[in-house]
Amino acid sequence: MPKVLYCRVLGGGPQCQQTVAFIHGFMGDHRDWLPIANELASPQVKVVLVDLPGHGSSPLGENPPRSFDEASEIVWQTIAEHIQGSLTLVAYSLGGRIACRIQAQHESKIDRLVLESASFGIEDGLEREQRYRKDQRLFSRVLEGQRTFYQFLNTWYQLPLFAALNESPDYSDMIVRRLEQDCGQLSASLAFFSVGCMEYSLKLANNWHGELFYIAGDLDEKYSGIAKSLSSKWHVECIPKASHNVQAQKRPAYLTLLRNILFS
Repeated sequence: MPKVLYCRVLGGGPQCQQTVAFIHGFMGDHRDWLPIANELASPQVKVVLVDLPGHGSSPLGENPPRSFDEASEIVWQTIAEHIQGSLTLVAYSLGGRIACRIQAQHESKIDRLVLESASFGIEDGLEREQRYRKDQRLFSRVLEGQRTFYQFLNTWYQLPLFAALNESPDYSDMIVRRLEQDCGQLSASLAFFSVGCMEYSLKLANNWHGELFYIAGDLDEKYSGIAKSLSSKWHVECIPKASHNVQAQKRPAYLTLLRNILFS
């Protein structure tokens, strides 16, 4: 596994004052963030877009990460090479779990943490173990030829978690991007990216000195519930008529929110 992953850098230069690093979710890649990133990048704002291990242009290779912490550290090493000025991590779903781990390990180097629809992990050890075993079987029928990847995706995005996502203008393009992924790589990445692999991270985040933001869609009962349960230390936004993937469903509102976070 290379120590530095594929990333794309937009904006920045001698006048750069801040860096915004975007971390995508499971089955995604850096292109998921491009519509947002292109609007934010400028000579004053550098944007860093990473492909996670086993996703997009970051294949696992012969020595994949051995743990969630190791994978998170590899993501950090990639981002850290490009930091100018202050640093904001904007992270979706799995990316949010990674961002929390990065924040815990490198808290003095990060100024803001913006999580979208992210879990903080599972507190109960037995439940973590059960979830890990379940995740290892997620792609078994696809890899065994019993169903196609397209059929898997169609079922996946019909989950209540993703309510109304198929009505977003980017949905068809998103499915095309997902179909370009390697199912074997995605499945292998769950050996270290499963939520059953990570320590519960909310307590560490709550004790951090930096600014904390949490974004969820009000149609996503689980994650809007997490948002509403957070302490007053968090700046919480629940976006109307959006579910799990807020930045795809309500892009103008999401972009306005990010601009307020970064520039106010």
